[in-house]
Amino acid sequence: MSERASTYQAGIDATEGVKDILAAYATHYGHVELCLYAEMRKSSKKAAASKNGYLVEFGIAARHFNAIARNLEGKIDSVKGLLPPRIQETELAIARAKKGNLQIQERKQGAPEETQAFQSGDQA
Repeated sequence: MSERASTYQAGIDATEGVKDILAAYATHYGHVELCLYAEMRKSSKKAAASKNGYLVEFGIAARHFNAIARNLEGKIDSVKGLLPPRIQETELAIARAKKGNLQIQERKQGAPEETQAFQSGDQA
């Protein structure tokens, strides 16, 4: 049996000013993450290869870059880990669809004979 992961959420009682700051930080974090992902896809390099440039370009601390890179690599690994089961599910769905299509084709091919037998009075 697989282990279950728990997710925890916390609500904070923040003023509008604090909410605006947090929203701006989240937007900036997401932008850096998206840019890093695009660069990783484009260059096929690990996130660490871009670290120094990102610290200067986006004005972030090394610990923030490390958090973004680690989070992004975790997301990528998660998607890659889910690919084999999704491929298997898709292959099974294709096989079921082909089987259903074959059954429909067989029924269509048998339909004129059954219709002719019914019309001539030869019922089984």
